[in-house]
Amino acid sequence: MTCAPSQHQSDTSSTLEVLKPSLLPEDDAFVQQFVQSCDSWSPGGWTARFFQVEMKDCALREIQVSVAHGQENDQDAQFKCRIGEIRVLDAAKLRAELNPVENPTVSNCLWRKQPKGTDTSPSDLSLSATLQWAYPGRLASYFNIYCRGLCSHKTKEVESSETVLIGRTSANVYRAVDLKLREPPVGRCCPVEFLVQPVSEAGFPTPLSACGKVIVNCTQAQ
Repeated sequence: MTCAPSQHQSDTSSTLEVLKPSLLPEDDAFVQQFVQSCDSWSPGGWTARFFQVEMKDCALREIQVSVAHGQENDQDAQFKCRIGEIRVLDAAKLRAELNPVENPTVSNCLWRKQPKGTDTSPSDLSLSATLQWAYPGRLASYFNIYCRGLCSHKTKEVESSETVLIGRTSANVYRAVDLKLREPPVGRCCPVEFLVQPVSEAGFPTPLSACGKVIVNCTQAQ
């Protein structure tokens, strides 16, 4: 890693310092916290490594990656190396919890009733709606959108009490399209609950119990 002096030192020195990060073992406390808390952590066949570097009064300018393929006979060999992602995280902020979103609202609701006998889906009704909320800029990397009250999602039947991930957005708005619901009995209310979950730059999601929620009630007139 190449680091430059911080802004208040730039007038007196322009020397670049090369820092070598130290490799963290898999049982390191920071590594364990990241793996356990990161949203949908799954290497999926990729090799993941964690490094730590101590920085003081300097700013990170560039990162150099060195890869070697060991051979028993020490002969050169051609190989390919694909780098999927490099994250630069502040260890001091790994434990920082995000606040829930503010003022979540639902608008532009579109209800569609499925004609009987035209579909093999257990759904009698579909809902499309626009979700909006307020959140300070740059505090969250993205937002997961969950829903409760569905009868199926992506051709898979689910319980109405199940919390289902329906999408993700980097903006403060999300359009949910054709959510599958069961038509409520006459005179009864069927709630559909949306949850907006901020995820930090480190990949840590806000607990679902602390997420912003908004409910749409579906009723059938007598």
